[in-house]
Amino acid sequence: MFQLVAREYPFVTWLDASMRFIKPDTVTQLVALGKRLDLLVMNGGGSIIERTLPQTFDYFGEDPC
Repeated sequence: MFQLVAREYPFVTWLDASMRFIKPDTVTQLVALGKRLDLLVMNGGGSIIERTLPQTFDYFGEDPC
């Protein structure tokens, strides 16, 4: 899905649903930085297991090791 959108638009932003922004201009600053650098990847805290509902692993038949 990301690739389809990226083909049509010059800039695409992906934000995880768990992200919380405290300052109102944070998103604007991140988008500006991403456009300037062409790619911006940020490391978040916590593991996938901590941020994913157990039902999601069940649905995909995966073991949240």
